[in-house]
Amino acid sequence: GMLKPFTIYRCAVAAYTSVGMGPFTTYLYFETDETAPSSAPETLSFSDITSTTLNLHWLPPLSNYHNGIIRSYIVKLTETNTNIVTTYNTTETTITISSLHPYYIYECSVAAVTIDIG
Repeated sequence: GMLKPFTIYRCAVAAYTSVGMGPFTTYLYFETDETAPSSAPETLSFSDITSTTLNLHWLPPLSNYHNGIIRSYIVKLTETNTNIVTTYNTTETTITISSLHPYYIYECSVAAVTIDIG
């Protein structure tokens, strides 16, 4: 089967012949590499919305989807009428975005980052 990313495994080997199984070796420990998170952050919400500012809040992906150490988050904000995308990087699970245009519609997404973007 597949090994899970960013997981410590232990392995031992024993010889097997027609007479039976021999003794196991001492355990060898190894850790698989980090990969991008396999899930997006959870529960994206907004607060303190004005005509030009808003606060975004989210929770990290569930721990079994981290696939490594979450180092930062990438927030993408798209103005839907112009398709202009603004990208923000943060290590927090909240961000205040200002300089919004009044009455514009925005789309927002958040991705978690380990050694790669999830």
